[in-house]
Amino acid sequence: MKDVRNKLYAERVTPDREQYFFGYYDISPESPDGSKILINKAPFIDRAPEIRDELEVGYMDADTLVYTPIGKTAAWNFQEGSRLQWLDETRVIYNVREGHQFHSVVYDIAKRSRIRTYDIPIYSVSCEYALSYSFTNNKYSYAHTDEELLKDPWRDGVYLLHLDSGRYHRIISNETLDELAGITVSNGQVEYCVFNPAGDQFYLYYRWSETNGAAHTMLCVSDLEGCVKILLNSNFISHAGWCGNGKITAWGRLPSRINTVQGNSFLKNTGLWKVAVTIFHHTVKSSKLRQRITNDAYIMFDLASGKVYKLENTCFTSDGHCTWSSNEQFMLTDTYPDEDNKRHLMIYDIEQDLVYLLGKFYSYPEKMKEKDSLWNCSALRCDLHPKWGQGKRYIYFDSVHEGYRGMYRMDVSKILENRMDDE
Repeated sequence: MKDVRNKLYAERVTPDREQYFFGYYDISPESPDGSKILINKAPFIDRAPEIRDELEVGYMDADTLVYTPIGKTAAWNFQEGSRLQWLDETRVIYNVREGHQFHSVVYDIAKRSRIRTYDIPIYSVSCEYALSYSFTNNKYSYAHTDEELLKDPWRDGVYLLHLDSGRYHRIISNETLDELAGITVSNGQVEYCVFNPAGDQFYLYYRWSETNGAAHTMLCVSDLEGCVKILLNSNFISHAGWCGNGKITAWGRLPSRINTVQGNSFLKNTGLWKVAVTIFHHTVKSSKLRQRITNDAYIMFDLASGKVYKLENTCFTSDGHCTWSSNEQFMLTDTYPDEDNKRHLMIYDIEQDLVYLLGKFYSYPEKMKEKDSLWNCSALRCDLHPKWGQGKRYIYFDSVHEGYRGMYRMDVSKILENRMDDE
């Protein structure tokens, strides 16, 4: 690993002492022309949003860093915001709550007004389409009532929205995903439907709980017709990111001798197995040793060849939020807090097999200095969620290392242009 922290500067682009964030790592906050930066302004950070709590959405001028609000929404959470994202140079789309339903709206910055409302919320957007699923029945759901959960019209699969016409239809059902997974339980939930850059394929996660309570995840890829292919069916798969249009990287668990034992349903229901798992979590603190035991790693899925292989760089010892540069050479990612409660920000150059350490950032804001488990072990936490800008200069990330939520940018052009050692 090459430590370049003393050569780079993390510039906060949001106002001092207020609570701002962007959210998930699969969207760039930077406008296509680089002139504006999308952002969310939160009214609080120390509790989960409730049904009537509103998040303010807006943008920063990339040069002056002046903030302009464009609207408010009650369809949001601290991990993914309201899925605020660019459609083109002036139009943005995000989710809203109206009555007992979630929808999405388009706002035109040039016209300073909403110009369209869709009947369905959105997750990922391409040039012509948007993908949707339930925002009440997933890991990072929006605030909702029990009745709204039961009546959620989107809770049974993946939906494709035609942005021009506003029409939408279901392309994948939960029943289809259950059949692929070979399960008979009916508690499955779709998450993270993300388009590739070309917009002709997307990956999705399908998660469910086994009868013994164990969590299970299936990573799939699909075309726009709903032809689904399983990439990995495991008891642990975490964050994924597209590498170009034909490859996907995900932090997950490939089969191993230990995993084979772990997957034995008889053993998993025994007291001995539960004791062994407890001992493991309490005694094995080294991330490198844990990785060797679990076989967790960044896994590359080559969709054209069908090859599946690990990124073997030994610097990757824990889960992170990974995305690739447009030329498929650099992977931007982060980590969860280390023993000093700091999250690491990194860029991996796959051609040189070299990891650059860009920074380490303290993971608790002032309101959570006592390291309350409510913070880092819940959806309140502030992951770095690093994302690329539209050009070849900046990366962006959220952080609380100054004591409050803010979004930061970092000029990494020297790394991308192989000039990091220039004087």
